[in-house]
Amino acid sequence: MQERPTSDSESLLLRTPAASEAERGHQPEEKARARGGQVTLSGQLNYSSRFDRFEPAVKRWEQVTGMEAPAPTEPDGKDGAHRLSSKFTEWMMGLPKGWITGLGLSRKDELKACGNGVVPQQAELALRLLMEGKK
Repeated sequence: MQERPTSDSESLLLRTPAASEAERGHQPEEKARARGGQVTLSGQLNYSSRFDRFEPAVKRWEQVTGMEAPAPTEPDGKDGAHRLSSKFTEWMMGLPKGWITGLGLSRKDELKACGNGVVPQQAELALRLLMEGKK
């Protein structure tokens, strides 16, 4: 998901979870940009605060889905390091709680499923637009 310049009426958007986030460790956004690499969702998250500059986008999605956002990270990495939460990526996709995370999969497989998955709301819109074009 590409970031856009914001005005008072807009807010920054979080990137789409990538399947590769299950494999790679966290690399801060500034570091990824400096080396010309891909900025990932986990790289955008500030682990010292809940949602930082993305708070307005998170609040808006909470209203749209009617579901409260889970913590974006969990301290389950080496020596208690924070890592991207698969529950958060599941929520970002608009999936019901437990749709992916409640199946007994490993964190790695849950993140891969989210990263390789389709956001139902986007799929529905795409199909609707395709069907309208056939009329």
